[in-house]
Amino acid sequence: MWKAVVIGAGIATLATVSVLGVFRCERGAYRLERTAKIAAPPAIVQARIADLREWTTWPPWQRAESDPGGKFQGPRSGPGASYSWAGGEEAGAGRLTIVFAGPEEVRVDSRIEKPRARTSEFEFRLAPDGDGTLVTWTASCENDRAGNLSELLTGPLPPTAADLEKGLENLKLVAEAAEEYRVARPMLEAPAALW
Repeated sequence: MWKAVVIGAGIATLATVSVLGVFRCERGAYRLERTAKIAAPPAIVQARIADLREWTTWPPWQRAESDPGGKFQGPRSGPGASYSWAGGEEAGAGRLTIVFAGPEEVRVDSRIEKPRARTSEFEFRLAPDGDGTLVTWTASCENDRAGNLSELLTGPLPPTAADLEKGLENLKLVAEAAEEYRVARPMLEAPAALW
């Protein structure tokens, strides 16, 4: 009987150490890539990516009802434009900065400071594709090695493949709506010119 208790306790201890080890050994760096076709010209799509104010409409982790105390700095769009926030446990604290914005590529640096340090580099490649744009979103991410389970379960999560897919789906909706408005607007304004 005593031998069974000691063996059971040893197995329970080994299982606990193994589970904690898995949480402690979270992957440190990884790269994700997703592509979508958007029925809008590259310039319309690029404008939604290079202007961080537009990021309130399409990234998957941005919630319209949450206000993490964000602040825009620098130019409205392009290199040097940045958005920083310092919210509660759910939003964390960090900064997005546009580091490059050209007609075929936009690169964004994301630095999460709280609740645990993480950096992500987002690269958006835009290529004309028939009557639309082929957009490829690449996320290169580095996470710190979390010290305990509570740090892993709080704050914003690192980007996932599903996040990139949802973000591209949202970007498609926003860019295509902007393109429809751009095409329809001259027709709406034309009758006024005739008066």
